Amino acid sequence: MIPHAELPAALHSALAECQRHQQLLQSAWQEANLLPALQGTTLEAFAPEELRILDQLAFRFGKLQDSLGRRVLPTLMQILLEWSEQESFLDILQRAEKRRIIPSVSAWLALRQLRNQLAHEYPDHPERVLSNLRALVEQTPLLLTIHHHLRSWIIDHLGDSLPNHPALEPHA
Repeated sequence: MIPHAELPAALHSALAECQRHQQLLQSAWQEANLLPALQGTTLEAFAPEELRILDQLAFRFGKLQDSLGRRVLPTLMQILLEWSEQESFLDILQRAEKRRIIPSVSAWLALRQLRNQLAHEYPDHPERVLSNLRALVEQTPLLLTIHHHLRSWIIDHLGDSLPNHPALEPHA
């Protein structure tokens, strides 16, 4: 648990980290959308540069979701005095959904499942890898939307009570 006096700085730091991941994720996603190999039926269709783009996309997808889930949401719930070390992350998600901080627990969990599938390589199942990569490209906008929604909620509800910081600028 973060000491109460340190919560604003911790939230700022977490939001800045998320913003860096979001920018790189957005860039990789834009590049990945242009990959003709995603329409192919085998992993062999990908050139090394295309695989690099997809690796970056998967890495930043995981990092953004991890940062939101492990840093931003728990810190935010501490600020709102709605967090206990004994409760599960699912409890935090449900409370965040109830307050409309995140759009949906089920969407968050589906993205988490995809992130976990991407973290495991399946060399004996290239069709599963290709399916996961397609799902990654398809689902990245949802994660970006959740990040944007969460930042907007913080700005709208806590912006006046937190010191100015670039991570809290509306269009940062």
